[in-house]
Amino acid sequence: MRKCYLLLICALLIISAQQKTASQEVYKVAPTMYKVLSDTLGIRVMEAAYKPGESSAMHVHPDFALYILEGGKIEITNKEGAKQLVDFKTGMGIVLPTDTHTARNVGTTTVRLVVVEVNRARQ
Repeated sequence: MRKCYLLLICALLIISAQQKTASQEVYKVAPTMYKVLSDTLGIRVMEAAYKPGESSAMHVHPDFALYILEGGKIEITNKEGAKQLVDFKTGMGIVLPTDTHTARNVGTTTVRLVVVEVNRARQ
C-alpha cells in the first residue's frame, strides 16, 4: 500500500512539472508576439516579432533554431539573471540547445524571426 502512495506522489510530481513547463512555452506567455505556424511531429514552427522596448516573460524552448527575418538588438536574460546582448543580423541562422530565458528588444527597430522548436529526444 505504501508503494502505491509513493508511486501516486511521483506521478503527480511529474504531471505538475510537465504542466509548469508547458505553461512557460513562449507562444503561451507572449501570445501577441508569437504566432504558431505549424505544430506537428514534435516540431513547432513560429513567427515572432519584438517591437522596440517589447519583452517576453520567462519561457522555455526545447532544442531550437532561429532564422532572423529582420535584425536588431535583443537582450537575453537567463533564469539565473545573467544578461547577454545579442545583435541579430538579417538572414542569420542559429541552432541552440534547450534554454529558459526572457528576451527584450533594446534596439530601435522591430526584430522579426522564425523559431523552430524540436520536441524529441536527441539521437
